[in-house]
Amino acid sequence: MRISREQKINMYRSMIKIRKFEDKLEQIYRDGKLNGHSHTCHGEEAVAVGAIEALSEKDIIFSNHRGHGHYLARGTSPKNIMAECYGKVTGTNKGRSGSMYLVDTKRGMPVASGIVGGNICLATGSALASKIKKDGIVTLSIFGDGATNIGFFHEALNMASVWNLQHTESNIKR
Repeated sequence: MRISREQKINMYRSMIKIRKFEDKLEQIYRDGKLNGHSHTCHGEEAVAVGAIEALSEKDIIFSNHRGHGHYLARGTSPKNIMAECYGKVTGTNKGRSGSMYLVDTKRGMPVASGIVGGNICLATGSALASKIKKDGIVTLSIFGDGATNIGFFHEALNMASVWNLQHTESNIKR
């Protein structure tokens, strides 16, 4: 994948936007102005931007409890994410999801999981649906290393192998 100078600049700007958002959210939480939990993705901005830059708009992403950066990189409005964190109806899921369970179906992000590794099986099912429909949609599951020692991870990998869900150039039409 060749990345133009303009794309690199936009990717850098996206990383900065994510860091500024996370810094602001963390400060609000520390000041006691936000109830519940807030898990930032500090230090993971490039992962969010790089992974999502490689996808097409039709591809599907299952994020995790540190997913603000994934949503921002995909184009979700910072205002809508912040509104969701505050439980407002202007949030990404009308204030019902909070920080850990963000939703942006318009951008192919059906749900983030607050359960470590909880999104892996959902992503496996999404990939199977795409394979059956032969629609060429790629499904990305974003999870941390803590997810690799739970049953979901191994079960999903076994099913993905059995169902032959790997990405190959021959089965993806871009």
